[in-house]
Amino acid sequence: MRLSGFREIPVDHYMRHFWMAAENSTINRGFCFGPRPKYKYIVEYVKDFFKKYSVAPKFTVATIAGLSHANNDPVASIGKLFNGTP
Repeated sequence: MRLSGFREIPVDHYMRHFWMAAENSTINRGFCFGPRPKYKYIVEYVKDFFKKYSVAPKFTVATIAGLSHANNDPVASIGKLFNGTP
């Protein structure tokens, strides 16, 4: 993309460095990093964030655009994670 991110990290928790490293690594397999779908990293990160700050006011933005970029069919599987099924 034409944009390269922020000059200074704008938040307390920031996954950009993880995504940049993982995208350029040998574990990148299209929709997966190794055997694990990429979207699961985002979902687990948000779940952990809410557990860690369970009593504090919080705000988060999490995007899973890559999953539906070329095909909307994979999006249906995300709902299962939030309903407690694998």
